[in-house]
Amino acid sequence: MQVKLIAICLVAMLLCTTAGCLWLHPTRFTLVSNTVTDSKGFPVLALAFNLTDDATVTLSNPLGQPCYTKEFFQGNSSVIVLLGDFHKSPDAGTYTLTAKDAGKNTVYTRTFQWSAPSLSLLSCSQKWFRHSNETVLSLAVSVQNTGQLPFYPSQVRILYNATVASGQVIPCVVLPGTTSEVSAQVVMPSDLTLKRMTVQLLDTSGAVAGSMSQNISSDVCPSLQFSWYYQGHQQLTLPNASALYLYDRSLPREATEDYAVYVFNSLDDAFFTYVLHRILALCAAGDPIVRLNFIAGFVQALVYRPDSATNASFEYPRYPIETLNEQGGDCEDKAILCAELLYLAGYNVSLLRLPDHMAVGVHLQHLEGYTPFKDGYYFLESTAEYSPVGQIPSEYQGNVNYTIYPISPRPLILHEWLNATRYTTSRDDYVQLDILVKNLGSAHAPVEVQAFFQASSIRYGTQYEVLPSLDAGGEAEVTLSVNVPKGVATVLMTQVLVNGTVQQEKESATMFQ
Repeated sequence: MQVKLIAICLVAMLLCTTAGCLWLHPTRFTLVSNTVTDSKGFPVLALAFNLTDDATVTLSNPLGQPCYTKEFFQGNSSVIVLLGDFHKSPDAGTYTLTAKDAGKNTVYTRTFQWSAPSLSLLSCSQKWFRHSNETVLSLAVSVQNTGQLPFYPSQVRILYNATVASGQVIPCVVLPGTTSEVSAQVVMPSDLTLKRMTVQLLDTSGAVAGSMSQNISSDVCPSLQFSWYYQGHQQLTLPNASALYLYDRSLPREATEDYAVYVFNSLDDAFFTYVLHRILALCAAGDPIVRLNFIAGFVQALVYRPDSATNASFEYPRYPIETLNEQGGDCEDKAILCAELLYLAGYNVSLLRLPDHMAVGVHLQHLEGYTPFKDGYYFLESTAEYSPVGQIPSEYQGNVNYTIYPISPRPLILHEWLNATRYTTSRDDYVQLDILVKNLGSAHAPVEVQAFFQASSIRYGTQYEVLPSLDAGGEAEVTLSVNVPKGVATVLMTQVLVNGTVQQEKESATMFQ
């Protein structure tokens, strides 16, 4: 009898160890809240829950594939679960949330049935800037989403008089059960007979997600006035692209010295192509060097305005639309705007970084009377009026301390740490890193993300994930877990690589021991 009692106790202890103590203290999962929303351009499920013991939580997509799985410790937890790719609505259907205890027994299951975005275009504000050949239409569309998943608009399409014109939407999201404003600018042929139009909102696949018909309003877009001297007195009136300006101004500045990132931003390409056409319409010459200098003359005439009146070394690079709307900037701002216009005009250009200065490089086969600055690039000063391409200011002649950033199709990969959490138990000691990887260049690329500890050039516990192809303008989240090495002081480091070449690296501010 005593032997049987001991055996029963041993079995009970085993069950408690392997199955979360099924008889005495079963693991309990309590879902506190769940919300489908957006996080930095990604569709996500925000979860809050409580566990009475350690458990593994998994969310499966409508295909039954796990889109998230992670082990959690006892207590309260709040997590963000990715439902889909950057700026793309996730698949509609049934998602399943499960929790399993240490013995892999299912202790909680719940299904979510989420319908696709369902849009209604409620109203449309119009601002018109009419010119002889082209018209710029600024739109603000009120959009309601009665579906259960976020919607990411991609383009606005205008249909009128058998003509189709489209424009890229300023990045935004219309969350489930909400009404949001979607803004865009559309460059279209001028048509004074236009009385009515159809506005269509497209998703990232190019499909029409909503539409409305509307009479043409008489509202006029505010304008900007420019006046400068180059081959005579030039005057130009341009539309104030306020929505685009406010969006770019709200963006954080990127942690890179490669300021080509501000030129590669494709959101403003259509607008600056229009600006370029308007500038060149004032230039009578067809010679490419004359036209190049004419474009540069427009930028050179803008007011030079330092980033800080008290700190000469402070840099705050601006997107081209910021410099245009503010009608001025410092050396890097004017160089970025000049490079944007020249690149759209078909010139092979780069940004030239020099000590405390930035200029534009123009790659030419030959330029009479001048020699290249470096690597076939002729110097173009964007801050001084009447400075032709090829003329190098005396303080930069013979300078060997420079960096060339080509404005050409290439990836530009950056990353940031969204979260870094250390987990320490009796058997484990590791750091889980959530990393946001961004391609801010103009070409797609395979990207390898590495995380490791390092001390005296020795790496410990390297973990990595490969993104087979990250599109230009695309973003992706990567999660890596790295074991903390014992008996050595280290720093945590991450790197992003393209074809084996490190594009950027980061390290922790504190040591791990």
